[in-house]
Amino acid sequence: MKLNKIIALCAAAILVSPSLTFAERGNEGDSGFSGKVTAVDATAKTITVTPSHRTGGDPKTFALTDATKIEVEGKTATISDIKADMKAKVTPGTDPNSAAAISAMAGKRDASTGAGGGR
Repeated sequence: MKLNKIIALCAAAILVSPSLTFAERGNEGDSGFSGKVTAVDATAKTITVTPSHRTGGDPKTFALTDATKIEVEGKTATISDIKADMKAKVTPGTDPNSAAAISAMAGKRDASTGAGGGR
């Protein structure tokens, strides 16, 4: 009887552990999605960001809404101010495919820290 309870508890822990891991890690909305802007479509109101080779991952396209907050070089901006090859950090909205906020910078600076990228 006691062994059955132990087995049941272990099984429950295994089933719950992926959920706990996700909660501890957070989702993209917590950490953001950083990389290089590879496409901007002002008409469709979308932006595609490709992660750096260092962090890896696939490009991701985000939809912009009227509520999306956009900053370029630390100043309030619009989607037309974002250009391909800029570094950007996208904070997803409640829908992970939409952008709540975008911070973009030209050059080799890191958009998430503002640190310079000189060698």
